[in-house]
Amino acid sequence: MKNYRLIFFLLILLKTPVYSQGCLSYVPRQNIDVTSDLICPDLLLEDLQYLHERLLSAHPNLFLYSSPQLFDAAYSEAVLLCSKPQTLYSFTIIINQFLSSVKDSHTAINCMELLQFNRRQRYYFPLTLKTIASKLYVTKNYKDLLPVGAELLEFDNINLKQCVAESELLSPIEANAVSAQKEVADVLLGRILNIKSPIESHLITYVNAKNDTIQMQVKSPKYKRTNGDVEWPNVQKSIDFTINNERAIVSISTFFPLFEHSFKRKLDRAFAEIILQKPKVLLIDLRSNSGGFILLQEYLSSFLTSQSNTYATNYIYKRSPYDRFSEFSFFQKQMFKKIVKHQYPNGAISKEYDFYNSPMGSIDTVLDQKHYKNKYGLLYEGPCNVLINGLTMSAASNFTSWFKQNNRGLVIGTPCMGSMTYTCGNPASFILRNTYLPVSISTVKFTPQQFSTLELEAIQPDVFISTSVKDLQNKVDPFLKIKSE
Repeated sequence: MKNYRLIFFLLILLKTPVYSQGCLSYVPRQNIDVTSDLICPDLLLEDLQYLHERLLSAHPNLFLYSSPQLFDAAYSEAVLLCSKPQTLYSFTIIINQFLSSVKDSHTAINCMELLQFNRRQRYYFPLTLKTIASKLYVTKNYKDLLPVGAELLEFDNINLKQCVAESELLSPIEANAVSAQKEVADVLLGRILNIKSPIESHLITYVNAKNDTIQMQVKSPKYKRTNGDVEWPNVQKSIDFTINNERAIVSISTFFPLFEHSFKRKLDRAFAEIILQKPKVLLIDLRSNSGGFILLQEYLSSFLTSQSNTYATNYIYKRSPYDRFSEFSFFQKQMFKKIVKHQYPNGAISKEYDFYNSPMGSIDTVLDQKHYKNKYGLLYEGPCNVLINGLTMSAASNFTSWFKQNNRGLVIGTPCMGSMTYTCGNPASFILRNTYLPVSISTVKFTPQQFSTLELEAIQPDVFISTSVKDLQNKVDPFLKIKSE
């Protein structure tokens, strides 16, 4: 009997967080409060060092947008902060501030992951906000319990100003795309409010369109019921297409669809119809498109340029256990070798094969020259504009850069998360050993060959358009008020 009691006691200990000098000596995923439970410094410092080592071994160019001095200073600051107990939430801020010194939006940590801790007990009120003239306005929320366009004054007893500041600290940045970072911070803000207040019932105060101040209690569902988060576009419906005599609109929410062939077929059908009906203007809507496959971005470009044109991109690789070649399955490796066998030593794939056989730590630049083409050789030569915002990232930003370089039409909206010299990509994901937080690190850099100097500024629109409070309240998309001519 005593032995059974001892076993039972040990099991209880294993399930109970161990505190040392007021901090956790390990992280219990199922019953930790990410905003109040403190984690001991030795765990934080070990994770920070682990991350630092992975950055040095995996990233193709840590100092592309920064410098070794700034990177080292950011790391030293993170070490100093982690020398004291931190919550998972504050540790996430520290990590992202360190990673932000690289100025690569693919090398970051997603604060949304904090919602996975203690998720069985967590409630979640889907809410997105937009900052207009330093005030917060509701753009979308659960079951429309709050009116769209309402000014948010209070959310439980949370300090909104502090959350706004923290949302910027938790947002990624590409090069010097500061305004885009602020737009991403708006999206993260609703998530941060939920991280800080995981309860079922929320007390919310807002100002409606009639300037009445209203206080109301709203109930939110369990977090597991809201995994199809309304805050980001539905990636399952990656392409939406409408057309009339005045204009055609191709809305692409992601270049990372569930099925690549289906994505291409939808573009084939859309452009076949566009070429047939000859609208006055084509709008390609890439707002809130966070990127995906470069090949699909190039497939979109193929409908807007002659197949006789050649486009060249430099791929900067760093050989590591985390690059895309190391992640090949056995069958992918065999297929890769088989394809190379018939082309070697010609073509970009042969150069990639040489890189594949190089020792770990090697850095190489592979020039990829190609003609953009689509299945049916379709070419639309009519007027075309691209719609972007701060959440236009990665491959979507690359397309916007290509579109501007080739003077194909107007870029309309707000500066996107990317510069004219393309971005990094193919991020590898790492799980920090003690805190279980996933971090992504870029493993390749894409740069158009024609750029001899590095461009740090975000891609600027030719026509600046943003959403006003009245647009929100009237549920009007200001981008679609653009005249066709």
